[in-house]
Amino acid sequence: IERSVPTDPSEMGAFIKEVINEEKLHAIRASIVLSPDASYSRLVDLPAELSLEEAYSYITKPSAGLQIPIPIQNNDFDLTATNLPVKKFKETLFRPYLLTAIPKNSVDSVLKTAEEAGLEVTSLDIGFISQARLISNHIYRLSDSEYIALLDFSSECTHLTLIDKAGPVLVERMASIRDYATSKDISEAKQENQVNQLENRKRISDDMPISKIDLRVFFRELTTKLKAFFNANSITGQVSIYISGKNSEHRELVNIMGSNLKMPVFHLSPANCLRVGKVIYNHKNISKNSLSKLIGLGLGLLDNEDLIQQDDSSKATEFISSYMPDKVITIKGETYSGDK
Repeated sequence: IERSVPTDPSEMGAFIKEVINEEKLHAIRASIVLSPDASYSRLVDLPAELSLEEAYSYITKPSAGLQIPIPIQNNDFDLTATNLPVKKFKETLFRPYLLTAIPKNSVDSVLKTAEEAGLEVTSLDIGFISQARLISNHIYRLSDSEYIALLDFSSECTHLTLIDKAGPVLVERMASIRDYATSKDISEAKQENQVNQLENRKRISDDMPISKIDLRVFFRELTTKLKAFFNANSITGQVSIYISGKNSEHRELVNIMGSNLKMPVFHLSPANCLRVGKVIYNHKNISKNSLSKLIGLGLGLLDNEDLIQQDDSSKATEFISSYMPDKVITIKGETYSGDK
């Protein structure tokens, strides 16, 4: 499921069942990945003395006084500890956690869809969690002052996930960049008599590479979000950028991003990441760069320890391309005063 949850589980379930039967698939169980747009994510500061189990209980208490713009009791949620600095307020220490919540009615709709399709759901993921598994080995090696900005370039938007050594700390939706016309786009356009328009867009994508001018709004939005986050959490550090998604296929995108942002940029090849075996798919209809969430979902079958390679060697093919600036910029956040 990519953009949202099914509005009619019975109809969607019947359609999935029909596809399974037509393709003669022996399918009993299913793992599902949802778009980040279907969830709500933000940092919450909880008393530092709480254990993770106690933090789950604390966040559901109305007396906790947490200002969360969603009714937490109507959501299935997860809390993840971060490596961000502990804050002090009125002699009490607070530890930042990432709260990720999905409305219970959305979860029920997904489970009902699977049931109608005759499938047992074994796991339910959010897109940014699945994608983070692809770079688990790189997250494991981050220092306290190093961060990864994971960018998923889709046609609808760009999803930003900022990650520290403990996991995601910021999840944001950003504007999309110039759309890249793939072979699949042109194939679908043939059915709608729009092929000339799409072929022209692909020709433009091939003959006129994306430029700094095309990306200036995106650069401004990204740097503003990163600086605001570093200020809000009084942190200083360096950010490396990892990109995937259909629109990451633009020629020269990696070099333009790296040279203008003064940050290392790595273009992920999902099918070649650590612990990924042979991936078979229709190259004409599926962009290899759009497989990151699906492949990351598959890696969820492994234990977290299996996603880490203890030595420093890595697969040479896990990146399609990369850019390393001569000098990496350091983002400096404002010092936290201790008073809110």
